[in-house]
Order: sequence, then structure tokens, then C-alpha cells
Amino acid sequence: MQGLLAPEPTEKSVTHHLQTSPTGRPAGLALLLAAGLILLAAGIAGGYVLPGGQVLALMEAKRSVSQSLEVRQVVSRMPLDGTPRRAAELRETLNYRYPDHFRADTRGDDYQRTSIRTPQDRLVVVNGQIQPGPPERFEDYQAILLNATRAAMSDYLLGVGVDLDITSLGRFEDDYGYVIGAVYPDQSAAQLWIQKDTFRPLRLILPPPALNPEEGPLEIRFLDWGQIEGADYPMLIQVYRQHQLLREMRVENLRVDPPQDPALFDTAGLRATLPQWDTAPILTPPSASP
Repeated sequence: MQGLLAPEPTEKSVTHHLQTSPTGRPAGLALLLAAGLILLAAGIAGGYVLPGGQVLALMEAKRSVSQSLEVRQVVSRMPLDGTPRRAAELRETLNYRYPDHFRADTRGDDYQRTSIRTPQDRLVVVNGQIQPGPPERFEDYQAILLNATRAAMSDYLLGVGVDLDITSLGRFEDDYGYVIGAVYPDQSAAQLWIQKDTFRPLRLILPPPALNPEEGPLEIRFLDWGQIEGADYPMLIQVYRQHQLLREMRVENLRVDPPQDPALFDTAGLRATLPQWDTAPILTPPSASP
């Protein structure tokens, strides 16, 4: 699958293709076809585009969420060195309590990780010890799925550098969407794509961090959306960096409005009882296997 989206063909490239293809069609028909393709490509850039705030309002109006969700999924971590190794698989349980609480529990061989997001705190615990520093960037998929209101989504997007005053229309593979934060096909700026008919999140692109520019941009794709008991959720999430698939999250089971213990989101209690990670290196999940 292609990583970041390639630019649309220009008028020059479309016309050249028609002139050199031995179709045997009359020249007039070829010219009409060329004009039609050019107009189709230009329509993406030249048509009326809804403002970013209105797109987010329609996303909120059309999106169906419940009070809470429990999602069980398989997380596949891909090898990064190009070797033909099998992806490492982790089991993960997600708990959403809308509008602003989230917890992910990830399990693998000799590896346990808990990540909690609340309005007051962000906490990551690995093998019983509190991790320093911010959570990993790929976890921003959580914010896109948790922030179901226009106000909450606006606050998040502004926080990661998305310019809400810029909106365009773009094409991603066989789909079309509103691009908030960039003028299509520019992918250098932070941007959120919203599918133009369903108003579901389609992709999130984040530039590299200022302190680590060689890390490259991060792209998160929200795919295979389904609706279970009235709740919308993507059954597949993919994370790319510099055109390379890093990880894939595939849903196995989803429960709507399950009972949830409030202690699931008690970061203060965990901070009071668990040790801090001081000087030891941060543990990472198991690597891909041969």
C-alpha cells in the first residue's frame, strides 16, 4: 500500500499520455477525454470547500458514539530493517469513557504496558514502573477517536499544530476527503482528513518533532469503519512513518457500554503506589521475529 499520497497528474502529463497511447480513437474524442480528465483533476482544487469549523461540526453531528467502549485488538509491530521477519504481535484492550477518558492495556511476552489519558493527566506504565516523558506519537490515534465533539477536536488539532483556517479537498487512494490544515496535495503541514460523505476521520498526518526532525512525518490511517450497536469505530488502524508501515491495529471484539470500574482511569492512585523510572532505559515492546 502506498504511504503518503502522490500528487494528482498535471494537465501536461494527462495530455501527453493521451497523445502517445495508440488507442486508434479519433483526435476529437481524444481531446474531449483529455479535457474531461483535466476538469476532474481541477475540480478537487477549484470547487467550494467547507470551512474547517463546519467540517468538524458535521463530523460531530454525524458521528455515533456511546457512553463507553471496550475494544480488544491485535497490534502488529512491523520489522524496521527491511528483513523478511514476521511482525511481532501484541494483545491490547482499549477502554473509552466518553468524552475524555481513555486507557490502553498492552500485553506481550515479558511485557505489559498501560497508557491512560484523562483531562488532567497522561500516564504510561511499563512493567510496573512509570515511564518518563510524553507518550509515543502514534498514540495520537486515541485523541482522534476520543474527541467526538467539535470543541474537543478543535482543541486537540490546535495543540498539534493543525491550522483550522485552512481547508481543501483531496484524494486518498479511491476516496475523497476534506483536508483540515493544508492545501492539497501539500503534506508537510499537520493535517486531519475527514471523509467527505460520512465525515469520519480518514487520516492524520503529523510533521516530525522539532527536536528530532530526522524522525520524519507520521501518518495514521483510520480504515474499515463499521457500526456496532450504533457506535462507529474503525476496524483497522495503520501507522506509517516515511512511507513505511510501522504498526497495524486490527479489532477482534468490540463491546458497547460495558461496565467500567472508575479505578481504570485513576492515574493519581497509580502515581502514589508505583515507582518512577529514573535512569534505566525505557523498555520497548518485543521486536519482530524471524
